[in-house]
Amino acid sequence: MAGDHVIDKQEIIQTLDLMTKSTQRISRIICGLQSFARDGSKDPLENTSLSEVVRETLSYCQSRFYGNNIELITHLDDNIVIACRPVQISQVLLNFINNGFDSVYNQKVEHPYVKISTFVRKNHTVIAIEDNGTGINEEIADKIMSPFFTTKSVGKGTGLGLSISRGIINEHQGDIHLVNLKSPTYFEILLPRVECEQKTA
Repeated sequence: MAGDHVIDKQEIIQTLDLMTKSTQRISRIICGLQSFARDGSKDPLENTSLSEVVRETLSYCQSRFYGNNIELITHLDDNIVIACRPVQISQVLLNFINNGFDSVYNQKVEHPYVKISTFVRKNHTVIAIEDNGTGINEEIADKIMSPFFTTKSVGKGTGLGLSISRGIINEHQGDIHLVNLKSPTYFEILLPRVECEQKTA
């Protein structure tokens, strides 16, 4: 009959499969955010894959980058293990990633990006965060990790982010260094190195 629509079973199966995968992804994000939002300061230190922590953190914010045509670059060493409270390290990473996003957002750069790299240097594990945004004024470089200091406009930031992040990393026996002020801005998070064989301990 004219106007009859022939049901394509394969199309229905594909649609249902897409819906199922989308639902599962939303469920994982919600569970991850519930874990991320809690206070992890009393959690015991545990040997954890650093690349897994980074990738889980990126899952919370990567759509924001893609939606604004900002490249999110990763160079991760999957063999690195750190002794940490994963929730806290994820919170620190998200703070730096969001700062990088804010730095490049709406700036007149040809290829805006934020890059996260992980590697080992002597006795330290290094998490490097780089962006090609506005850079940091030399006059405020010594203040950016002070409590309540912020370069953001009213309502955009509390000034607590970098100060608290540094405190968390210090509690992990590490430190945060601003390596390069000018664009590309480059921070390093240093954590004690864990030997690979400790991963299965």
